[in-house]
Amino acid sequence: MNISMTIGLIVGAPFLTFADVIGRRGMNFIGNFLVIIAALIQGFAPNIRVFMLGRFVLGFGAAMMSSPQ
Repeated sequence: MNISMTIGLIVGAPFLTFADVIGRRGMNFIGNFLVIIAALIQGFAPNIRVFMLGRFVLGFGAAMMSSPQ
């Protein structure tokens, strides 16, 4: 269940190249938005599959937030 976040980080890593197109602030905004959506998905998850989807989106968003660094 917890590995879903790591998989999201790995899948999101190639999308870090879009920081050159959108800029640092744009990528940070997208990452923060995805983390908020993931928190809502996890909070309202009716079953384990939806919770794991939320963890995946959380990892993907965390990868987007790390692009400016």
